[in-house]
This record gives sequence, C-alpha cells and structure tokens, in this order.
Amino acid sequence: MKQFNLFIIIILVFIGFSSGTGAKSEYPDTNWIHVTYFDYHSEGSCPDFNPTYAGATTATKSMVAGELDKDGLPVGATKIYFSKYLNNWFRSSEAGEQPVTNKKPVYDHQTGAFLSESGVVENPYVNIKIEDSLPFIHIGNGTTIPLGTYEYQNKSFFPLDDKGFGKEPTWSWNSSEQRNDHNYSFTMMLVDTFTYREGLTFSFTGDDDVWVFINNKLALDIGGLHSAVTDNINLDALAQNLGLALGEPFEIKFFFAERQATESQVWITSNILGIMPNRLQIDVWPGDTISPGDTLLANAIILTDTGKVSLKDLPGEVVWGFIDPKAYNHDSTFSWERDSAYFRPTKAPTVVYIWATYTDTAGNTLTDTVEIFVVDPWSLDIRALNPVRLSDLSLNSDLINTYNLNRNQGAFVLINFSGTVSIENWNATMDIFDALGNRIAKGVEAKPIQISAQESALTFVWDVRNSQGRLVGSGTYVGLISLLHKKSLYQNHKVFIGVQR
Repeated sequence: MKQFNLFIIIILVFIGFSSGTGAKSEYPDTNWIHVTYFDYHSEGSCPDFNPTYAGATTATKSMVAGELDKDGLPVGATKIYFSKYLNNWFRSSEAGEQPVTNKKPVYDHQTGAFLSESGVVENPYVNIKIEDSLPFIHIGNGTTIPLGTYEYQNKSFFPLDDKGFGKEPTWSWNSSEQRNDHNYSFTMMLVDTFTYREGLTFSFTGDDDVWVFINNKLALDIGGLHSAVTDNINLDALAQNLGLALGEPFEIKFFFAERQATESQVWITSNILGIMPNRLQIDVWPGDTISPGDTLLANAIILTDTGKVSLKDLPGEVVWGFIDPKAYNHDSTFSWERDSAYFRPTKAPTVVYIWATYTDTAGNTLTDTVEIFVVDPWSLDIRALNPVRLSDLSLNSDLINTYNLNRNQGAFVLINFSGTVSIENWNATMDIFDALGNRIAKGVEAKPIQISAQESALTFVWDVRNSQGRLVGSGTYVGLISLLHKKSLYQNHKVFIGVQR
C-alpha cells in the first residue's frame, strides 16, 4: 500500500457572513412588461384603420366612456372619430369576443363622424391576437428622478412588421401614395398591478389613440388620429376621483392604437410600472455570533421582486428594536439610524434579537428579526495538521486508542479554543467533500481535549477514506464543520485538506 503524504491548505470561512454595504439601489435595469397586440388589415377593409384623412395635431377627447365595461375593456362614447365600433378593437375576432362582426361603418372623411353602415359578409374587424412584452428601462436616480421610474421610448414603434398580417399595402391619407414599409394597423393593451402610494406619475408621448384606465376609470385621454402629443397624470391629484386608497392594490390598463400610415411613436415614463417593495431583510456584519465588547452592524434593506432598495431611498418610517430575553445585556450599547443599527453586548452566553420595522406612507408595515448569539470571549483556531505526530499534540492515550492513530496516517483537524471556555458545552461533526462538491464522508465526530485552564480543543481525525472505506485519491478536500453549543449557538466552518499520494 502506498504511503500518504498530506499537504495542508488552511482557509477558515464563516458561512452566512453578510455585509450590509452595497449599491444605493438595485432596481433591475430592465423591467419586461407583458403586452397584447391585435393586428388589423391595413388595406382599407377595416374603415377604422388608415382612413383617407390627414389627421390632426391634437388629441380628440371623449371617444371612450369614463369606465371600462364588465370585461375590463373600453367602450365607445358619444364622440365618434373613425371609431364607431371601438368596442371591437381590443377583442379577439378568432375567439369570437367582438360584439359587432357583420357591419361596416361609413365615415365622413373630413370629420371622422359616423354616417351610415352596411351589412357585410366578412367581418371587417378580423384581427390576429399576438402576445409579447416591452422592455422598460430604469431611469430613476433618486434625486431628480424617483427611483423605480421606468421608461419605454421608441420613435419608430412598429412591433408587428414581421408578425400578424405583416406589411400590407397602405394608402396614404390623400390616396396619392401606396406604402408598405411597416405594419401600421394594430392596437396594443398593457395591464399591470400596483400598490397606490404617494408620488406616482404616468407620462405618454406619441400617436395615435391612447387611453389609460386606473381602477377601471379613465385617467388619461389622448384619443384620435394625430401626430405625437404629450400628456401626463399625477395619481395624487386624481386619487379621489379614481377611488384610490393608500396602500391598496389597483390595476392600470393602457390601451394604444396605431391607425394612420404616417408615423408611430411610443414614449412611456412612469413609476407606476416599477417594482414595489415587498419584504424587509436585515443583514448583519461580521455575522450573527459576537462576543462581549465587540460591535455588530445591522443593515436593513427592502427586497423587491427583482432587486434591492436602500431604506434611505424610500419615504416612510423606520424603527429598530432590541430584545434581550434573559436581561443579560441590559447595559449593552444599542443605537440606530434609519437604515442601520449597532449592537455591543456586555455579557455571554445568551441569545438576543434585533428587529426593524418599515412603515410606508400608506401605513403598510414590513418587519424582520435576526437572532444574535453572544458567546464567551475566546479565539477560535481551526487547523488541519500533518503529518499526524502525536507528540506534537500531547494527546492522551484514550484519544489515541479511539482514533487508532498509532499508524501515523490520517488527516487531523484541530479546533482550538483560547480563553475561558467550557469545552463540555460544545460538540462538532465534520463532513468531507471533494473538489466537485460531492460528499464522500459523513459525520466524522469530534473529541474534546482540555489542554489547560485557558486552552481547550475539539479534535477530528479523518482516515482519508470515503464512505465505502476506500482510500481517496490525491487532491484538495473540504471539511465542513458544524459547531454546536448546547445553548443553541450554532456555527459552520470550512477547512481545506490537501491529500497527496
């Protein structure tokens, strides 16, 4: 049998180490939002799309009713602007959702007013429904633009050029030019949910028809065939009319129609479509185990669906607290500011709790609590030793017999405590993993050694064999040590063991 020579790599890693430092805000750069398109024919079979009309430079109001119907979709109002059967625009013809399928309206091509209608064999509002999404880019900087503000800007908005009916021939308004460079006839619907809080806004620039409904009520009205126009809303100013209550969830619905073969622009800027806070998390440094006289730093952050946000960037109130069930550390130092707290204990061993609560301006509350272990002021040294020479460790004969070390072969791991430590209160086990993360040996138990009044140790001996009893090959192995105090103070550590044949 070949003799094993062991070389040692010593690295101590505290599992669960966390730091409260980091970026001021970690909103995702891109927020993809689902949209639904309905593509219509552009060649004139649907009179609502690409009528022979020059269009306007301003929006046409009151084309839709002030509230959505029972299906959550817009319905036409008294003002008709090439829009007699607007009720069809955001419904699938393939699914049979459209209320009118056998009539074709005739319009005044100067005013867009409805003149008459005739029965038809084929549905002029036939469409193709297409599901997609738009990338909204985060532009918030926390100073001039609120964090959580997202923007989608496209001055050539033709998402269906190679989809649906494609680039059909389209007559310009004066019937002098035929164009087929883009797919100009489609509608789009975007639906999202949000929690109402102060400071929410929505801005749109573009053409053609745009309506925004919040809580099923009309909030932004930019109807009609027109060149790019801009309008915006501030939910704080509209909250009462829209029936909004702080802290409550609501739905925003955005309806868009591209109906004229000239241009297509979409520019949406809003913090309504951003990511809302949904969980508070406390991170501690240097870890959740501390000794009297040392200082622990706790940082609180808000975890959203896709990112992190510092409490410094959010309105509302933050309160920190400290719980010491055994009243061991009543004279300890505990202080806090908005997003962080500091704790310096005075006595051990014990367990204390640090909590934080964030309350937003709507009264919604998020809370987190961390458990902090206060242990005796000792230093911990974990070493893998080789070769295993018993004289170096001054081990007693009982330990030698227990681990059968007289053959001078094996990996010896020592956890050395310096300071006044009751070693009988501690126990530990070690699992061995190879470089690929496969566990090859499990549950190597530690034995205590009381070296002196001020020094004690826990010792592991791994016989460099796997769970099947076979000697392992050369390489680097990881010993994962679980260190447990009877007071439920728990730590994980790693030690790297090199084996060379």
